[in-house]
Amino acid sequence: VGLHFAADLLAAKVLAPLLVGPKEAPPADRKARSYGGHAQGGGGGRVQGRIRLAITGLTAASLVLAQLWGAFEMSDQSSNHFFTGYAKAVLEPLPNKSLLLINYDQQWTSARYHQVCEGLREGEVTILNLAMMTFGWWEHKRALYQGVVSWPGTHYVREQTAAHRGSHPNGTGFSFGDLVGANLAKFPGGIYLGGSLSFTGEPGWAQAFELVPYGLASRAVPRVQLASNSGFFAKSWEPAAGRMMDAVLRALPLVPFSLPVHERQFGPETWEWTVGREFFDHATEHGAYLLEQTLATPEPREPPPPPADKPGQQKADHARVVAAFRKEAGRRVGRLLTAAAWLELAWNLDPSGCKTASLKNLGLAYMHVVRDRSSAGQGPPEMPPAVARLAAWAEHLDQTTRDAGLQQQRGSGGAGGGGGETPPRAFPNATRNLWPPQKEGAGDPDWRSWASGRFTAAWGAFLARPDAASDPGHAQIRAIYDTVLRTANSNPASGPTRGDGPPQAAGAARNTAARAAAPAAAGQEPPESRRRGGRVPGAKKRRKKRDPASAAEAGGGKPPHGRPERGKR
Repeated sequence: VGLHFAADLLAAKVLAPLLVGPKEAPPADRKARSYGGHAQGGGGGRVQGRIRLAITGLTAASLVLAQLWGAFEMSDQSSNHFFTGYAKAVLEPLPNKSLLLINYDQQWTSARYHQVCEGLREGEVTILNLAMMTFGWWEHKRALYQGVVSWPGTHYVREQTAAHRGSHPNGTGFSFGDLVGANLAKFPGGIYLGGSLSFTGEPGWAQAFELVPYGLASRAVPRVQLASNSGFFAKSWEPAAGRMMDAVLRALPLVPFSLPVHERQFGPETWEWTVGREFFDHATEHGAYLLEQTLATPEPREPPPPPADKPGQQKADHARVVAAFRKEAGRRVGRLLTAAAWLELAWNLDPSGCKTASLKNLGLAYMHVVRDRSSAGQGPPEMPPAVARLAAWAEHLDQTTRDAGLQQQRGSGGAGGGGGETPPRAFPNATRNLWPPQKEGAGDPDWRSWASGRFTAAWGAFLARPDAASDPGHAQIRAIYDTVLRTANSNPASGPTRGDGPPQAAGAARNTAARAAAPAAAGQEPPESRRRGGRVPGAKKRRKKRDPASAAEAGGGKPPHGRPERGKR
């Protein structure tokens, strides 16, 4: 209204007198119309009306164009397929006849929509909302899953409460352990959890099951299957979890905040941003569990050399034993480096969001690589297919973002017009340090020296974090780190201590120092390998803030690990 009134005044006071002559007196039989105290009649009124209409239309159109120009990039969601990719990354890796229990909105709405409306894994994966089961009215919804899910009670409750049928004679509810135990046989593909449990600290559940990371979910595994002599890690988890992470990478070729425009479109207050955050959370959790289980596996021991007076057949048998040892030791080093690759990926692509615990675990992985003597004098192990696919994914991400930068520059008259500089790569370090150098370089002839350098870089970054001081193993890590640096700097072979000497000499000194420090740390240094529950850095009202889980000490030479726990949304 104000715009229209202003246009009327401008037309009547300024423009109309310039375009028409003196006003003619209105006919006696027709009343003059007035607007704002100004008489309008004859040709002048018609001209004035046209001017007013033109001014109003042009002004309104200009405002709309200005809004479009300023907000189009932010509002253009034509390429926003992140939740389609996210739903595929959640559902596609799961085996047939699986049950997925989801406990936060983002995963529930994404998976539910794509299964019900798009038919994604319909009839192959059953999904249920765990939070809804905590209400008493769930008793009346159980019939919807008649013959599919076995219900050991009316609704989901905490263990050892009056509502729990297993703890109180008048209880009717079931615990999470009750639900899982009643349905293991019905779902041979496994029972998985997306998010965290509604009730924590339940002793019955903790004694019977453990949540093990698989893709973007966790699988409830009976503890009897996790015994060290069951072969669960090498025969079941390692190949299955590897395939699931490959499927996740295929489903998410890009993550939010990959492209330059994503920084403006998908800030920490958006749901899209949390897709990227969750991807890196699960990537580091996958690497941490791989590291944890590798360190829990007994380290192969090299057989002693045979006596010189033994016959040739016994020497040949000994050679076969040594070859088997080197093969197993090489497999162990490969697992350590693969675990480090997942942690390096998060550090390369998401340095600000990379958790302090992940830096701690990264240094621990490299410390054990340096400690291993089976690969001394040999070249680096061959990159396994899993890491090769991870490196290809990171390279694709980098190239895609670089192409987007070129297109943006061409659109603004930059490089596409025959001039201008090529835009910098968005992720120049995307594939850095995912695997040891495959060829001897002039500055680093020993790949184990490279591992020593990565060890000091990771733990140096860990110690520089403000929250590292609250870590239970901070004092031990500081002592080991300082010892390694002092040894490297005092070793005559290390040359100058200010970084202007031969890198390979300093690396060799770090290598020796790390090997010397590693035995003292084994079984004592507590890596917080799988932390759950900390608030996403920078997130706004997305996750409930929780304190990091403390790492518990464990004996038997196995470094203790804290259990990460993602908070539910």
